Formats: sequence, structure tokens, C-alpha cells
Amino acid sequence: MLTSHYMLIVGAVCLLAFAAVWLWQVPGLVRGAITPEELDGYLAKVAATTLPAAEKADMQARLREWAASDDGKPIYMLNLMRYHEELRRFPGAPEFQGAPQDANAHYENNVVPLALSLGAYPMMAGSAQGRNTLMIGGKTSRHDIHAAGRELDEWSRIIMMRYPSRRTFFKLVTHPNYLPYMPYKFMAQQVVLVPVSTDLTFPEWRWLAGGILLALFLGLGWLGALLS
Repeated sequence: MLTSHYMLIVGAVCLLAFAAVWLWQVPGLVRGAITPEELDGYLAKVAATTLPAAEKADMQARLREWAASDDGKPIYMLNLMRYHEELRRFPGAPEFQGAPQDANAHYENNVVPLALSLGAYPMMAGSAQGRNTLMIGGKTSRHDIHAAGRELDEWSRIIMMRYPSRRTFFKLVTHPNYLPYMPYKFMAQQVVLVPVSTDLTFPEWRWLAGGILLALFLGLGWLGALLS
């Protein structure tokens, strides 16, 4: 009887822990979308960053447009990066001795732990294996995919980040512990960030199989303890 009571308590604690992690990873269920006042505060901090003025203004405009359609849901951010041949220098950029790859490594080594503490994490990160294997699209009113050439090809590094919400993204890029490292990313490479809404996500088969089997094992053990 004591064992059954103990297992019920353990089960309840596990359920509460699961709910807490769920809300941490989907905070929009409680907090909703970014408010206009919040957005103004975030963009004011972006305006104070050490970045080239023209690019900073363009980034602010794009971020405002993106945040205006916030639905409070988690988002994925595709990072397409191409290393400069040598470090890019701009007014206010920190002094750094090393290659662009070194500057980016310095950025990632310091920023990833901060992102993890906010609930964001890289789904994958790695180096591109070479040129794009496919570039089909022809001409549209805005783009000629082949005329664009290298602008759409020859990427160096790719990262897919998951953020619990757009608010989390803004919290990261305006965090006082993030701002000193932001310039290193732009000194090292050209960067394209593509926000993505998910229609489908699927874990790797090995983790899915392992999770199901572990849950089955623990569930049978718990049931056996309750019936004993």
C-alpha cells in the first residue's frame, strides 16, 4: 500500500514537471503575442547595438514587420551563413585577432549557453557540404535565381534554431550578455535569417524508438508496483 501511494506521488510530480517544461517551451499559451510596447522596447535595444547603420535600420524594419504578426507560437529560425574571406571591420566592432571562422566560433561558444538558458536551442548545426545541389525557379517579378548566382549559393554554415516564441528570440538578441558578442557574428560572415512556421516536425527514428521503449518499460514497472 505504501509503495502504491509513493508511486502515485512520483507520477504526479513527473506530470507537473512535464507540464512545467511544456509551458517553458510553449510560453505563448500563457503570455500570448508580443505587445506593441514590448516590441518598441526590444527595438530600442537593437538600435543601440554596434552594427553598421544601414544594415541596422533594415534589420529593425524587418524585425518590426515580423513581430507584428506574432501568434505566440514557437518558431524555427534558419541561419544561412557565408564566411567572409577576412574579418569585416566596421565602426565600433571589437578588436579580434583570427580568421572569420574563429570569430564565429567565439560567438557561438558564448551565445549557445545563453540561448539554452532561455529555452532556445539548435535543432542542427553544421557546415555546408558544397554548392547547392538544386537551383530551379527561373525568373519571377522579383528574382532571377540563376542571375543571383553566389548570393543564393556557396553557403559555409547552416543552423536551424528553435525558439519557444518570437518573444524568446527578442529576449536573446537584446540580452545584456548577448550584445557584446553580436558583432562577432557579422564580422565573420554574411548572414540570412529565415523565420519558419512549422507544419510538421519529426524526431529522429532512433530517439523516437528509444523514447517509446523507455516509456513502455517505465510504465509497465509503475503498473507492476501499483498492482503488487
